[in-house]
Amino acid sequence: MEQHSMRVETFGGLAVWLDGQLLVRRGERINKNLELLALLALNGRAPLSNEALAGLLWTEEESHNPAGALKNAAYSLRRLLEQRGVERELVTVEDKQYRLAPDLSLEVDLWQAGRLAEQAVNQPDKALALAAWEELDGICCGDFLPQLADRPWVAGQAAL
Repeated sequence: MEQHSMRVETFGGLAVWLDGQLLVRRGERINKNLELLALLALNGRAPLSNEALAGLLWTEEESHNPAGALKNAAYSLRRLLEQRGVERELVTVEDKQYRLAPDLSLEVDLWQAGRLAEQAVNQPDKALALAAWEELDGICCGDFLPQLADRPWVAGQAAL
């Protein structure tokens, strides 16, 4: 099975690359389909149930049928990715659980920022700590998912 790689940047806006090809441009309008992609990416390859995703993506006021809305968002995401030249399934559904494809190597700037912050705080060597802080400063170039800042799941991630 061929290994594919996805890079997701969340600081300063959502940007997504698959195998080096830009799929989502920073500043692009984020509809529910791209919000679904961001949420799945931040969750890694761990599956999320229909109910969990629907609860994170929609309030009761937004959708009276969140399960149907989730199916529509997943379908819309697949069509969007096809239009952008992705010839494989990035989002899989099994036993009513969604996740990113298991063969996907995933790099998320938020995870890297967390590792660097921990390294900087716990590093006894001041020069190495400063280097970690400087690298962290280069990653955190803006607010975390600013277009989705009003979403509760984004606020929870940003607090971390």
